[in-house]
Amino acid sequence: MPSVIQGFPFVFYGEVFNAYLADDRQWYLPLQEVCQTLGLDVSGQRQRIQRDEALSDFLVNIPLETPYQDTTRTREVACLNIRRLPYWLGTVEASRVKEEHRKKVVLYKREFAEAAWAVFRSDMIPPDLLAEMDTYLLPEEREYLEAMDQMRQVRKKLDMLSGKLDEELAKVGAELQDLTGRLGTLEASLIGKKIGTRHRQGSFRR
Repeated sequence: MPSVIQGFPFVFYGEVFNAYLADDRQWYLPLQEVCQTLGLDVSGQRQRIQRDEALSDFLVNIPLETPYQDTTRTREVACLNIRRLPYWLGTVEASRVKEEHRKKVVLYKREFAEAAWAVFRSDMIPPDLLAEMDTYLLPEEREYLEAMDQMRQVRKKLDMLSGKLDEELAKVGAELQDLTGRLGTLEASLIGKKIGTRHRQGSFRR
């Protein structure tokens, strides 16, 4: 069972939580606090996470100081590894979320689905079909997706090179760093163009 080293404030949907760094060098969020904020049933969500093989190993009990009457006490609290927060939210039914957070959750789920497509599309779709699909995209969006495809290949190389010469790993790492910078620039440009398009469409409707 991990033990807490330090807690840090974490803003999530406008609410402040504590994200905890544990002695396994991983970060965790108390599941109950997140569920209460979103209006989700804690017990039901815990059961769903435990049934999901991609999540179950990332839900752990951690001893935490919690309020008790006029003081505090230490008890084991179910905490989700923060690296699995995006995936878990992607599986949450928006209809079960509090009304004030529902639109944000739906927007998040859509963005999560787009991100998953960008990451895994080259594993699922043949290259010739991807090339045909990309001809209908904005140039910036096409370049962004192509860079994500390259990122996926680089990550595979990193896995294959694990344990091999440090020199080879350094070359792949440099390539990955370059692609990460390109993705950041392309994503910012793409978001700006989409926002501009939505503003223009809104003005036409008026």
